[in-house]
Amino acid sequence: MVDLFRFLWLVILLLNLFITKSVTAFVPTSRYYQGSIIIGTKIYFLGGIDNSGKGTNSLFYLDVSSPFNSANPKWTDLTSVAPIPVNSAFAPSCVGGSNKATIFLFEHHRTNNDNSTILVTFTFDSTTQTWAAPTTSGAIPQTRQDMRAVVDNNGKIYINGGFEPSITHKSYNSTFIFNSLSLSWTNGPNAPIIRSAYTATLLSSGLIVYIGGTNDDPSPEINMNSVIKFS
Repeated sequence: MVDLFRFLWLVILLLNLFITKSVTAFVPTSRYYQGSIIIGTKIYFLGGIDNSGKGTNSLFYLDVSSPFNSANPKWTDLTSVAPIPVNSAFAPSCVGGSNKATIFLFEHHRTNNDNSTILVTFTFDSTTQTWAAPTTSGAIPQTRQDMRAVVDNNGKIYINGGFEPSITHKSYNSTFIFNSLSLSWTNGPNAPIIRSAYTATLLSSGLIVYIGGTNDDPSPEINMNSVIKFS
């Protein structure tokens, strides 16, 4: 009788644990204009505009080290322990640093209530799960958003064009190069086309290919055949 009671108690305990885990499983809200970075087997997602219509400070990841159910993926939320320092959307991000385990997020504001005139660099150390706002040097770009960032094997992050959201409300063709090892900025050559909201792809040859996006023309969509190569 005692053994039966213990067995039933164990079954009830396991059921409670299963139900609690199922109820409290983290599921991110719907969003767009979020950033995504892969480090090792984890895809990190940064910010994005949710159903409130505003940017968020969310940070969570999906571990793809083993097969998972795409209809019900297992998310891990880091927002409670490592929220992004500002509500983020439209911001370029990239992995870099000496250990290639640091996320670099380039924002157009320092705080949620203060737009900046220059790009603000935030870093997230994925090993310690901590954010920082390091001091950068060199030709720090004016604030922009809706850009894409790619990084080469030497830790240099390349960012092109983008849209200025506060003063000019225009897109640009500038090229910015950020050294994620020395935390310094330099200017690259201007692109032939003004654009934002494009795709940027780094090829194994080291060539960066820019395709699509928008500009300030009356018909802003850029022809997909207008492919720009940068090396």
